[in-house]
Amino acid sequence: MVVVRFLYLLAVGVWVGSICFFSFVAAPTAFRVLPREEAGKAVGAMFPKYYGLGVICGVVALATGVFAVGLGEWVGRAALLRLILLGLMLAGTLYAGYVLLPKAEGVQQQIAALGSPPPEDHPLRVRFAQLHRRSVQLNAGVLVLGLAVVLLTARTVPS
Repeated sequence: MVVVRFLYLLAVGVWVGSICFFSFVAAPTAFRVLPREEAGKAVGAMFPKYYGLGVICGVVALATGVFAVGLGEWVGRAALLRLILLGLMLAGTLYAGYVLLPKAEGVQQQIAALGSPPPEDHPLRVRFAQLHRRSVQLNAGVLVLGLAVVLLTARTVPS
């Protein structure tokens, strides 16, 4: 059971930690020190690995959680709640990485094909802003759920 607990804690810690690092350090720093277009390219290049890491961590955390329930290590409503939250986190990460990201990249390609940057009120810029806003909101939601999972885990870890 120690190995299962270790893998679960590692997966949740890396997942929540990567969200915090990307959201509060990497992306803001890129936009602070690079021109907007360059920062966008740099951050955009990180997204596939960012979401891939989230999916791997989510699968490991959810699988080890299910295993812990099967072994009787996790019991009751707190166990069920943790599994539900992990499932929601994983679903949000999958949606952001494999639905929203390709749509946003497609819109960016259409914008680039215009030759010169369109005005802020151009339909493509408006669409990209909508997709970006949805992605940021989803990322924040996954982070909040992750913090809730950490709290639930901290409350139920045996001493």
